[in-house]
Amino acid sequence: MSEVYFASATSYFPWQNMKISLEHLFDLLKIPQWIPERIRVGVKFETGHEDCTRYLSPLFVRTMLDEFTRLHKPPIGLDSINLWRGGRRYDPAGWVDKCRHHGFSMETLGTEIFLTEGYTGQDSKTLMNKLGKKIRVLEIGATVTYCQLLVMLTHVTGHPLLGFYGAIADLALGCTARKGKMRIHEDLLPTVNMEKCNLCGLCERMCEWDAIKVAETVVIDPKKCVGCGKCIVKCPRVAIEVTSNQIRDFQIKVADAASFIVQAMDSNIAYFNFLIDCTPHPDFDANSGIPFIPDIGILVSKDPVAIDKATLDLVNRVPGVRGSVAEQFNVLDNNTEKFKAISFAGAADPMVQITSAEELGLGSTKYELIDVWELENE
Repeated sequence: MSEVYFASATSYFPWQNMKISLEHLFDLLKIPQWIPERIRVGVKFETGHEDCTRYLSPLFVRTMLDEFTRLHKPPIGLDSINLWRGGRRYDPAGWVDKCRHHGFSMETLGTEIFLTEGYTGQDSKTLMNKLGKKIRVLEIGATVTYCQLLVMLTHVTGHPLLGFYGAIADLALGCTARKGKMRIHEDLLPTVNMEKCNLCGLCERMCEWDAIKVAETVVIDPKKCVGCGKCIVKCPRVAIEVTSNQIRDFQIKVADAASFIVQAMDSNIAYFNFLIDCTPHPDFDANSGIPFIPDIGILVSKDPVAIDKATLDLVNRVPGVRGSVAEQFNVLDNNTEKFKAISFAGAADPMVQITSAEELGLGSTKYELIDVWELENE
């Protein structure tokens, strides 16, 4: 049974705020014991789309970076390039400006931030993994392989095609190179339900791959479409669709991709899931929405499967937020499957990626949840 440490966002005393809780969680995971004399530490976090307002606070990132600096192991910060072409997050130069705009800089963090794909945004390393169910070859960010210890700071959110974005998804989509991301998404070729479509043309204008043409009907060019899912998410009439089998295969691919990162790091990865400002869409979406659950806290584990299962259980347990998608999809009550309900057509069962990762040997769904402050009082 895997250990998952938890610090609640409900703080009764000043010394139990989220920043201090994060420091305690770092100590409980005993990360210093993982660190030999000479080791390169990478701290992976998401700086968000340039128009996103709910990304992970730079304060949390700086706190984690300072913990390693205190151990005389100055880390590097890691972020990744977006698959979507629009905005400043697609190219390295624009990414630097966007990071500063969101408060992620050398001045605020005390260390440099690197792209997982290097300065060019194209540096990758191709790996093979015979255990993958759908993917046996994958391109991952070259900078990730430069590190010998990886710390994943994951802002937990919903995801329309995955169910939710947690530790497993962050490994797969946050640490792979652009070619790898395309490999994961390539089978998400959507179709158009013309009974719902009113030929508004929004999908054609938003498609950054010039794969959609709208005239008397809507045509999606399978040779140009990369399966990024932007048209699916943005269609106001939900007329652009993928099947439940496509969604399931995508979830399995994400678990496969996560296994490549775990293999590359020889399992030297620490996972921090932040259940704060949980929005319906990930941080790399400009319109991530308002939080649909109250702030829960921070989870920490060495096991990506256990921490994601604990995340899912905690989110299902709490009530939804009125005025959010939780109310729209009728999951305001406690003990309701919120992530699945708010996914595309309610078809993305979050347990698919979790059980797929467990079957690949990445961890266990059986866990013990340990409250950091209860442990402190013992």
